[in-house]
Amino acid sequence: MEAFELSILKKRNITAGFVHLITGTIVIIFYALTKGAHGRANFEAFRNTPATSDDASETRMCSTQTGTFSLPSQCQTTINFTKPVKVASFNVVYGAIAFFFITALAHFFYGTDGFNSGAYSRAIEQGWNPYRWFEYASSASLMTVLIGLSDGNRDATSLWALYIMTAAMMFNGYTVESLLRGKAKIADSARDSIKSSTLAGWTLFIGIWVALIYSFATLVSDVKTKFSAEVDPDNGSAIKVPTWIWIIVILQLIYYALFGFIQLKHINSRLSNKPFEFSKIESMYITLSYVAKVSLAAGIGYGLIFRTRSCPALT
Repeated sequence: MEAFELSILKKRNITAGFVHLITGTIVIIFYALTKGAHGRANFEAFRNTPATSDDASETRMCSTQTGTFSLPSQCQTTINFTKPVKVASFNVVYGAIAFFFITALAHFFYGTDGFNSGAYSRAIEQGWNPYRWFEYASSASLMTVLIGLSDGNRDATSLWALYIMTAAMMFNGYTVESLLRGKAKIADSARDSIKSSTLAGWTLFIGIWVALIYSFATLVSDVKTKFSAEVDPDNGSAIKVPTWIWIIVILQLIYYALFGFIQLKHINSRLSNKPFEFSKIESMYITLSYVAKVSLAAGIGYGLIFRTRSCPALT
């Protein structure tokens, strides 16, 4: 890669670092000035707890009773659950601020050439950026949890699974990009690994978004059912899931997919031995990363800060 292209990338990363830092600071200021939004930014996560025997909700089927099981005293237990128990409270505005600052730090690392170690230059010259995938594993995984909380998912186990699945998806991206680096023709064995890792990454993408869309569809259905006889006191219309949540879900689905399409473009160029500049791939990631983050923060900020008012609780 020519020196001027690398120089432009460094400057672009420094600019992106300041843009993320400034955006995160703006969110802090608006949040600090809007006291009424503070309580609404805390989203609770729950876990299911088994009912006790006093609840008469546990059903047992033992071998001595049914003759179904082959081992002595082997039992099958079906456990019912009581009301979920709160295990955590998560402030989604703090989460949005965190991913801006995580990304800002990463961009300053790139823009200063690995804090002046030359690490970023060496990686880009080889045709990849390994550090980006570790940053995404932190920031994008946090974003996925925020999307899940925003679209109605309150199950702690599910939210942890979404976080880990997103991180795993990013490490598949790392694997693919590591196999694409360099300019030599890619060996057949590496091609197989690229294809399998890409398939694994897209499988994780589908799993993540099936879970997110399912929780959102459930939220929409539940609100429609539970509040069908009530009206919004501000405008007299039926109570429904706010438009800003719809926008968050739809836009983030598109942006997450676009990250995958950028890598598909990279894969296609390398496997077909077409000439291409990795700096363009890197620039696409820089731009898309900011757009995805600012749109999520804007949606959360609009819904929880600018639209703060007295609303009926969704119970």
